[in-house]
Amino acid sequence: MLDPALVGGVRGHVMVQLADMTGSETGMIPGIPAIFKNKTIGEVDWDGNIVWQWGETAPGGAAQQHHDWARLPNGNTLVLSVLSYQISGFALRKQLDDAIYEVAPNGEIVWKWIAGDHLDELGFTRRRWHWSGNRTFPTTCTSTA
Repeated sequence: MLDPALVGGVRGHVMVQLADMTGSETGMIPGIPAIFKNKTIGEVDWDGNIVWQWGETAPGGAAQQHHDWARLPNGNTLVLSVLSYQISGFALRKQLDDAIYEVAPNGEIVWKWIAGDHLDELGFTRRRWHWSGNRTFPTTCTSTA
């Protein structure tokens, strides 16, 4: 919370999680941890009115925001999310990957950065991975990319 003296006594808005993914909405990601089940995020005023929200227009219809999001000086919102999709060169049909979205006030994604698109830049070698229980194991294979 901000000291009222710093903002001239004006109350700011609060950014909160408004809805969780439930039931079949999480079916494409079996066993998804609770932190990634964030369907809709939003900004509310001190009277509880929703001033802004995002999730319906997010990839897959859910924000899946985790850990952080922030309002930028230009009025857009920077959101750290996850995305379930096929990453080139990986054996699994879908992986859960980190994504950063810059979202305009109207809900449009105006910029994005997807970690899986930058594996070479991040120094990862091309390997296939498979999921077994709660552990990930590398398997030595050639890339499908």
